[in-house]
Amino acid sequence: MARTEKTPGLSDLERLVMEQVWDSQDDVTVRQIVDRVNAVSDKERAYTTLMTIMSRLESKGMLKKQKRPRSDLFSPAVGKQEYLEARAKVEVDALVGEYGEIARALFVREIEESDPQAVEKLRRLAGEPDS
Repeated sequence: MARTEKTPGLSDLERLVMEQVWDSQDDVTVRQIVDRVNAVSDKERAYTTLMTIMSRLESKGMLKKQKRPRSDLFSPAVGKQEYLEARAKVEVDALVGEYGEIARALFVREIEESDPQAVEKLRRLAGEPDS
């Protein structure tokens, strides 16, 4: 998913469906996703509900559909890691755009508190010398 493309946010149910598709080794049918989602969810979802969600995910560019005579097959149009990175960038850009230096300072503080060596690791990754 290119950074210039719009990276769609996902509802809780869309995210749950994508998790099941990403976890699959093969292309999946709506029926397979219904079974998998209902196995991990506390709420039973109807076939038509998940068919609608998967069509919506296809229109958002998250799923690819292969037309088949009896049952269409779906596969991820974007990998999980690629999506998460692109989506995180959208969220971070929005926070920095709205809050500027305050957001940056809070990110640094959060990183330092959660992993004191993280700042130095990030500097090395960015190609900056250790301080």
